[in-house]
Amino acid sequence: MFLIGNPLIALNMMRVHAESGVYAPLRLMFSEDGPNKTVITYDRPSKMFAQWQESVFQQTGQILDQKMQTLIRKLAE
Repeated sequence: MFLIGNPLIALNMMRVHAESGVYAPLRLMFSEDGPNKTVITYDRPSKMFAQWQESVFQQTGQILDQKMQTLIRKLAE
C-alpha cells in the first residue's frame, strides 16, 4: 500500500473541512491475482470528496481522478 499526494492540496481542503484529511493523501494498493497479474486498487477521489459541497472538493476530486487515471495507465505500460 502506498500513500500518494501533495500535502499542499490536502492542507487547502483541510482548512475547509479538517476531517477531509482522512482521505488525503490518497491510498493506492497493489496486489497479485495469479501469475503475472497485478491488481491496482484505489478509491476515486471525486467520490470520496463528494460528501462536501464546496467547490474546492469537487474540483480537486475531478483533477485527482484524472491524475490517478494517468498514473494507472503509465504503470500498465
